[in-house]
Amino acid sequence: MLPVNGHAWKDSEQPLEQRGIEGRFFCQFFREINNYRDRMTRNHELGFSRDDVVDPPDWKPSWRDDLTSRRLVADHIFPWTKSISAPLYARIPEASRCQPNIYLSYPWHPPLLASGYGVIETVGECLKAGDCVWMDVFCHDQHRVGSAVPQIEKVIGRVQRLFLPMSEPPWFERCWCVWEVGEKLGDQ
Repeated sequence: MLPVNGHAWKDSEQPLEQRGIEGRFFCQFFREINNYRDRMTRNHELGFSRDDVVDPPDWKPSWRDDLTSRRLVADHIFPWTKSISAPLYARIPEASRCQPNIYLSYPWHPPLLASGYGVIETVGECLKAGDCVWMDVFCHDQHRVGSAVPQIEKVIGRVQRLFLPMSEPPWFERCWCVWEVGEKLGDQ
């Protein structure tokens, strides 16, 4: 990730519908987060010193919890972006940014990396070279709560594919996911 260098992020610099993350970077990012959390769990359980690992500022670990979107935002994205009040996208290297061709719709409760039902594994298996993913935890500013409907309509209208990885509980238990599907079907 890019360092926080005092550059103030402005949403107008890169419209939401143009913020995408290159597929390989996307998958690797989640693997590294999961590996970090696994190491922290082992270190905590075994009583190892953590002097060689720098936590994000204000990080409050929940090591034993599965990595869900809620945990990802609370434990990692908020702390990494708090000082610049920006989307995680602002810290993604330029070489890993691209015009999204895939929109990822998913519920926030199931584990992102669970074997068999993990959102990231499912998406990773479907990605081709050159694919670029739009996922709200990366691209939308998680510090700003409010209606994103008009912006999301633009994003969904521009992508080629809408991914709906099945998970436990099923994605359709979340009204937002159902709306996203209806929005994409309305474009066709």
